[in-house]
Amino acid sequence: MIKEQTLNSFSLFILKSTNFLLKIESQIPKYVGFLYIMMFSFFFSIGSMFVKLLTGVPMYQQMHFSSLVSLCLCILTEPAEKVPKDPKTYKLLLQRGIMGALGCILSYKIVYLLPLSIGSLFFLISPLWIGILGKIFYNEVFGLFHFFFILVSLCGFLLIIQPEFLFENNGLAIENYDKKTFICGIIVGIIASFIGPLVFLTIRSLRGKVGVVMVLYYFNLLSVFVGALGTFFDKVVPMKIMEILLIILSGFFFYLGHVVRNRALYLEKPFMVGLGSYLQLIVSYFFDIFIFGMQLNRLATVGCGVVVVSSIVLFYFDNIRK
Repeated sequence: MIKEQTLNSFSLFILKSTNFLLKIESQIPKYVGFLYIMMFSFFFSIGSMFVKLLTGVPMYQQMHFSSLVSLCLCILTEPAEKVPKDPKTYKLLLQRGIMGALGCILSYKIVYLLPLSIGSLFFLISPLWIGILGKIFYNEVFGLFHFFFILVSLCGFLLIIQPEFLFENNGLAIENYDKKTFICGIIVGIIASFIGPLVFLTIRSLRGKVGVVMVLYYFNLLSVFVGALGTFFDKVVPMKIMEILLIILSGFFFYLGHVVRNRALYLEKPFMVGLGSYLQLIVSYFFDIFIFGMQLNRLATVGCGVVVVSSIVLFYFDNIRK
C-alpha cells in the first residue's frame, strides 16, 4: 500500500512538472532551449558528484545499477509507450541505445588511458563535430558565426582545464606515459569524439516520432545489459547502504539530465545543446570548490567567464536570427 502510494505520488510529481515546463515553453519559446541546457548541466553535475563519491564500486557495476534505476523511472513515468510506431524509428532508437552505451564505455576508457586534461579535449570538440556533421547530413544551420564563438568557448575551456602541454603545472607529463597506451588512448578518444555528436543527431532525428522518455528507455536498456556483461567479466563488490543510496541518487539525476537534454535536442540546434557540456563543467567546478574543497586559480576563473559569456552571446544572437 505504501509502495503504491509512493509510486503514484512520483508519477503525479512528474506529470505536474511536465505540465509546468510545457507552460513555460509556450510563454518563452525562443529561450526555453537555453533554460533546458542550464537544467541538464545542473542535473548531470549532481549525478557526476554522486558517482565521484563511489570510489569503491567498479565502473561496470556503477553503470549497470545506475542505468537500472533510470530504466525503472522510465517505465514508471511512461508505462504505455514501449513499442516504436515504425521500423525506421525502431532502428533509430536502437542506434541511440547502442551508441550511447558505447560512448559510456569509451568515456571510462579514456580516463584510464590518457591524462585527464588531454582526455577532456576530445569531448570539448564535440560541439564543432555536431555543427559540421549536422550541416552535412541534416541541413542544420551552422555558419562562421557559430564556428567562431564555439572556438572562443573552446579557448575558455582550455583555460579551465589547463592541459600540461600548454601550461606549466604539476600535472602528469606526457613523457611519463607508455607510448602504446598513449596512442591507444588517442585512437579511443578520436572514436569517442564522433560517438557523442552522432548520438545528439540521432536524438534530433527522433523529434516528433517518440517522446523523450522513450529515447532514454532504449539507452538505459542497452546500458543495463552492457553494464551487466562488463560486471560479469570484471568483478562485483558488495555495496554498503550509503553506496546503494549514492547509486540511486546518481541514477535519478542522470534520468532527469537525459530527459531534459533530449527535450532540448527536440527544441534547439544540436551544437547549441552540445555547448551545455561546457556549462556542465563549470557547474561541476563549483561543486568541487564548495563540496570537495578544490581551489580554482585565476586562469580557470577567467576561462569560466569566457565560456559563459560566449555561450550566452551565441545563443542570444542565434535566436535573433530565427
